[in-house]
Amino acid sequence: MWTRTEVFSAPTCFSRTGANGVLAALEKARAEIPPIVDRTVDRAAFNRIALGTEFGTVWTDRAQLARLAAMLAVELTQGRPVHEAADVSVVRDRAQHTFFYRFVEPHGIDPSNLDRVLAAGAISKDELCSGVPRGQLSVCN
Repeated sequence: MWTRTEVFSAPTCFSRTGANGVLAALEKARAEIPPIVDRTVDRAAFNRIALGTEFGTVWTDRAQLARLAAMLAVELTQGRPVHEAADVSVVRDRAQHTFFYRFVEPHGIDPSNLDRVLAAGAISKDELCSGVPRGQLSVCN
Protein backbone atom coordinates (compact mmCIF):
# COMPACT_ATOMS: atom_id res chain seq x y z
CA MET A 1 0.00 0.00 0.00
CA TRP A 2 1.22 3.50 -0.85
CA THR A 3 2.17 5.93 1.88
CA ARG A 4 3.63 9.40 1.55
CA THR A 5 6.96 8.28 2.99
CA GLU A 6 7.69 5.47 0.54
CA VAL A 7 9.94 6.02 -2.47
CA PHE A 8 8.46 4.95 -5.80
CA SER A 9 7.96 5.99 -9.40
CA ALA A 10 4.74 7.64 -10.43
CA PRO A 11 3.36 7.73 -13.94
CA THR A 12 3.50 11.26 -15.32
CA CYS A 13 1.00 11.84 -18.10
CA PHE A 14 0.58 14.77 -20.44
CA SER A 15 -3.15 14.31 -20.86
CA ARG A 16 -6.13 12.80 -19.12
CA THR A 17 -6.35 10.24 -21.94
CA GLY A 18 -2.77 9.18 -21.29
CA ALA A 19 -3.40 8.94 -17.57
CA ASN A 20 -6.49 6.82 -18.14
CA GLY A 21 -4.49 4.54 -20.43
CA VAL A 22 -1.75 4.09 -17.83
CA LEU A 23 -4.32 3.33 -15.16
CA ALA A 24 -6.14 0.84 -17.40
CA ALA A 25 -2.87 -0.99 -18.18
CA LEU A 26 -1.92 -1.17 -14.50
CA GLU A 27 -5.38 -2.45 -13.59
CA LYS A 28 -5.23 -5.09 -16.34
CA ALA A 29 -1.81 -6.22 -15.06
CA ARG A 30 -3.30 -6.27 -11.55
CA ALA A 31 -0.44 -4.07 -10.46
CA GLU A 32 -0.61 -1.81 -7.43
CA ILE A 33 -1.73 1.53 -8.75
CA PRO A 34 0.38 4.45 -7.54
CA PRO A 35 -0.94 8.01 -7.56
CA ILE A 36 -0.53 9.64 -10.94
CA VAL A 37 0.54 13.10 -12.05
CA ASP A 38 -1.03 14.86 -15.00
CA ARG A 39 -1.30 18.33 -16.46
CA THR A 40 -4.84 18.27 -17.73
CA VAL A 41 -6.94 19.80 -15.02
CA ASP A 42 -10.52 19.06 -14.30
CA ARG A 43 -12.35 19.36 -11.01
CA ALA A 44 -12.17 15.59 -10.55
CA ALA A 45 -8.36 15.87 -10.62
CA PHE A 46 -8.45 18.32 -7.71
CA ASN A 47 -10.61 15.86 -5.78
CA ARG A 48 -8.19 13.00 -6.53
CA ILE A 49 -5.35 15.16 -5.20
CA ALA A 50 -7.37 15.80 -2.02
CA LEU A 51 -8.08 12.07 -1.72
CA GLY A 52 -4.39 11.23 -2.24
CA THR A 53 -4.87 9.18 -5.41
CA GLU A 54 -3.18 11.78 -7.60
CA PHE A 55 0.09 13.54 -6.69
CA GLY A 56 -0.60 16.79 -8.40
CA THR A 57 -1.28 18.63 -11.58
CA VAL A 58 -0.32 21.80 -13.39
CA TRP A 59 -3.14 24.34 -13.31
CA THR A 60 -3.64 27.59 -15.17
CA ASP A 61 -6.29 29.91 -13.82
CA ARG A 62 -8.82 30.13 -16.65
CA ALA A 63 -10.33 33.27 -15.14
CA GLN A 64 -6.92 34.94 -15.42
CA LEU A 65 -6.66 33.74 -19.00
CA ALA A 66 -10.10 35.20 -19.77
CA ARG A 67 -9.16 38.55 -18.20
CA LEU A 68 -5.95 38.74 -20.23
CA ALA A 69 -7.80 37.83 -23.43
CA ALA A 70 -10.41 40.54 -22.76
CA MET A 71 -7.71 43.14 -22.08
CA LEU A 72 -5.95 42.19 -25.30
CA ALA A 73 -9.22 42.37 -27.24
CA VAL A 74 -9.84 45.89 -25.92
CA GLU A 75 -6.34 46.98 -26.93
CA LEU A 76 -6.80 45.57 -30.42
CA THR A 77 -10.22 47.18 -30.91
CA GLN A 78 -8.67 50.50 -29.93
CA GLY A 79 -6.32 50.13 -32.88
CA ARG A 80 -3.18 49.08 -31.08
CA PRO A 81 -1.06 46.68 -33.19
CA VAL A 82 -0.83 43.22 -31.66
CA HIS A 83 2.96 43.37 -31.40
CA GLU A 84 2.63 46.52 -29.23
CA ALA A 85 -0.02 45.14 -26.88
CA ALA A 86 0.86 44.79 -23.20
CA ASP A 87 2.87 41.71 -22.29
CA VAL A 88 2.69 40.21 -25.78
CA SER A 89 5.72 38.21 -26.85
CA VAL A 90 6.77 37.25 -30.35
CA VAL A 91 8.23 34.02 -31.63
CA ARG A 92 9.10 32.91 -35.16
CA ASP A 93 9.09 29.35 -36.40
CA ARG A 94 11.66 27.85 -38.80
CA ALA A 95 9.68 29.11 -41.79
CA GLN A 96 9.80 32.63 -40.29
CA HIS A 97 6.07 32.73 -39.54
CA THR A 98 5.41 35.16 -36.71
CA PHE A 99 3.32 34.18 -33.70
CA PHE A 100 2.23 36.45 -30.90
CA TYR A 101 1.42 35.10 -27.45
CA ARG A 102 0.74 36.15 -23.92
CA PHE A 103 2.06 33.83 -21.23
CA VAL A 104 -0.27 32.76 -18.42
CA GLU A 105 1.67 31.37 -15.49
CA PRO A 106 0.92 27.75 -14.64
CA HIS A 107 0.84 26.62 -11.03
CA GLY A 108 1.81 23.23 -9.68
CA ILE A 109 -1.08 22.03 -7.52
CA ASP A 110 -0.62 19.40 -4.84
CA PRO A 111 -2.26 18.76 -1.46
CA SER A 112 -0.30 21.60 0.14
CA ASN A 113 -1.84 24.32 -2.03
CA LEU A 114 -5.32 23.14 -2.97
CA ASP A 115 -6.56 26.29 -1.23
CA ARG A 116 -5.33 28.19 -4.32
CA VAL A 117 -7.88 26.54 -6.64
CA LEU A 118 -10.57 26.90 -3.98
CA ALA A 119 -9.88 30.64 -3.61
CA ALA A 120 -9.91 31.08 -7.40
CA GLY A 121 -13.34 29.47 -7.61
CA ALA A 122 -12.10 26.63 -9.80
CA ILE A 123 -13.96 24.14 -7.59
CA SER A 124 -16.34 24.24 -4.66
CA LYS A 125 -15.23 23.03 -1.24
CA ASP A 126 -17.92 20.33 -1.28
CA GLU A 127 -16.69 18.98 -4.62
CA LEU A 128 -13.00 19.27 -3.67
CA CYS A 129 -13.46 17.48 -0.36
CA SER A 130 -15.97 14.83 -1.44
CA GLY A 131 -14.91 11.53 0.14
CA VAL A 132 -11.92 13.00 1.97
CA PRO A 133 -11.81 11.68 5.55
CA ARG A 134 -12.26 14.36 8.19
CA GLY A 135 -8.91 15.72 9.40
CA GLN A 136 -6.91 14.28 6.47
CA LEU A 137 -6.48 17.62 4.67
CA SER A 138 -6.57 21.04 6.31
CA VAL A 139 -8.30 22.72 3.35
CA CYS A 140 -11.23 20.33 3.85
CA ASN A 141 -11.68 20.99 7.57
